[in-house]
Amino acid sequence: MNASANTLAPAISGALVPKAAPQEMVTARESEFNLAQRTAKAMASSSLVPQAYQGNVANVLIAMEVANRIGASPFLVMQNLYIVHGRPSWSSQFLIATVNACKRFSPLRYETAGGDDASEKSFKCRAIAKDLQGGGECVGPWITWKMVDAEGWAKKSGSKWQSIPDLMFRYRAAGFWTRLFAPELSMGILTREEVEDVWGGGAPPPAATEHGNLQSLGAELTGKPLPADDAEDSGVPKFTAQGVHDALVAAESLDDLDDAATVIGELPEADQQALTELWRTRRVELTTD
Repeated sequence: MNASANTLAPAISGALVPKAAPQEMVTARESEFNLAQRTAKAMASSSLVPQAYQGNVANVLIAMEVANRIGASPFLVMQNLYIVHGRPSWSSQFLIATVNACKRFSPLRYETAGGDDASEKSFKCRAIAKDLQGGGECVGPWITWKMVDAEGWAKKSGSKWQSIPDLMFRYRAAGFWTRLFAPELSMGILTREEVEDVWGGGAPPPAATEHGNLQSLGAELTGKPLPADDAEDSGVPKFTAQGVHDALVAAESLDDLDDAATVIGELPEADQQALTELWRTRRVELTTD
């Protein structure tokens, strides 16, 4: 066997090759990375890849790495790996297709109960597949309307739970099943529908608050009441990014959290991104508690 062949590893896979000298491994890895980078540049220059990858070599390299680990085409990964609220998320159809094509399980099937109408509160759904190696049946958890309502999925901006509940039940059941029985296929990445269920379809909501208006909420966040002339003349609350941060951290309910988030858009742009990320993180924490 050619000795040099033993020093080669799959492009950007990070796999270590036994019995290779350290310098040989470094040289091989540099060569492989350069090759991967040239491939990524070619893909990034194509108008057929999604906009998030056009002209973005770094994003294409990440998609190539994900494709290598799950055994899929980089082009298919780029077509089905979305960026929602700055987070990568799978297309549910792609995740289901990946499970069905992995040859470890039979194709996913769905069991429903509580009638045929998915809009009825008694309806529930779960995903099932057979382990082709062990022969056992892999049964996912039930997705019920009680769970949907408790997590607030149907209330998020852009939610499709009211318009196409039958499809949403199956997508969510497939996501839960994959994380239980084949997490290496999803790589811990949520589906696009799951991300939208948690964070909604847009930015932090401009929800109505118990504080009356932005001025009084800003005063509460800073602990310093606004002068009467400021409240009447400027109409701009004198709150700080630190005050909003503290309010988000201290929030004990989703309502309190969303109240604090309503003023994020009034802060300087340099502060908005970090506070929006904190809002999203806290929503997850409060939703899962």
